[in-house]
Amino acid sequence: MPRFVLVLCLLGSGLLAAEDQDDLRLFTCPLFESLPPTGAPEAEPAALRLAAAPDEFESVALSVRASRPLLGLKVACMELKGPAGAAIPQERLRVFRVLPAKVKSDKKEQHEERRVPEWVVPAGAATQALDAGRSACFWISVHVPEHAAPGRYAGEVLVEARDARARRVGFELEVRSFKLAAPSVTFAMLYTYEFRYLERYDPASPKRRPEAERAAFVARGQAIVRDMAEHGMNAIFPHSGMGAAS
Repeated sequence: MPRFVLVLCLLGSGLLAAEDQDDLRLFTCPLFESLPPTGAPEAEPAALRLAAAPDEFESVALSVRASRPLLGLKVACMELKGPAGAAIPQERLRVFRVLPAKVKSDKKEQHEERRVPEWVVPAGAATQALDAGRSACFWISVHVPEHAAPGRYAGEVLVEARDARARRVGFELEVRSFKLAAPSVTFAMLYTYEFRYLERYDPASPKRRPEAERAAFVARGQAIVRDMAEHGMNAIFPHSGMGAAS
């Protein structure tokens, strides 16, 4: 069985009148359903809702559509407040940007956008640009603390862009009263990480890279492994296309 199961509901969605449309339109979709970058919403969610057990990861997808070119697009989730003063702090909530993969067409050399596969990358604090008529998809992930009290937690997701009115949507989390059992099987992943670039850090190599660059490369690889382990992978097999590993 997978370690986590997504529960997603929309509450009280309603159509917006044309005169009430903003520079930012918000909409959502099932987490693993890919949408084209020009996808347009018909209705906005009144709230996002998740259910998860303590020490479980869960995510919900939120998309933003621009009616005019926007700069500085940012999505953030506020602290979730729960029963009897309990809270899930903001550092337990992470925002990821979903990006269409660039693949080569069988019929032409140029790269084109495809609906699948997609990359899920940390959105970070960096600002983002969004062209008019385009949509950007974000994953909002929560890691419920191991000793979180069961009950309903509530907060907000804030969407901002330069020179545009900020938008807010409610975010509700139901923490279950039980914990998930430890997996009795092995969950493994084979993934590619370009360890061959470490060869260029060899002091004897004419292509030696700066030490800071090497440290950043190693740190990124460690972060990938840590993230997979936190999400339930108990066997990880990194490899390189060149066959070199470190």
